[in-house]
Amino acid sequence: MKSLPRGFHWLNATQFFGALNDNLFKLLLVFLIIDLQGLDAAGRVAATAGLIFVLPFLVFSAAAGRLVDRFSKTRLIRHTKLLELIIMFAGSLCFAAESVTGLYLCLLLMALQSTLFSPAKYGIVPEL
Repeated sequence: MKSLPRGFHWLNATQFFGALNDNLFKLLLVFLIIDLQGLDAAGRVAATAGLIFVLPFLVFSAAAGRLVDRFSKTRLIRHTKLLELIIMFAGSLCFAAESVTGLYLCLLLMALQSTLFSPAKYGIVPEL
């Protein structure tokens, strides 16, 4: 049985922790905003967060695919992961400041980062 290349394991770990990060951030954001705005706003907050999270995937997926075709997948993966760290730092500041607008903006940026990361992630698998 042939073992998988070392880079494949790192890619899987990166994918797992990226998805975990996105979903935990969205979940904690929803809980904090509901806590700030009251239980009556729960449905609106959850729907708004869901819309903000899925919108970049719908709008920018094709453009992200074209970027992957033009540039190095390895570089795009590294740059989008760096972008994720920067966005999460900003998100942490927004959590501390309890900034609803800032949290929604960070969620939008995280979804955009994931949209850019996905085609590179899937495109590099055959190369590994």
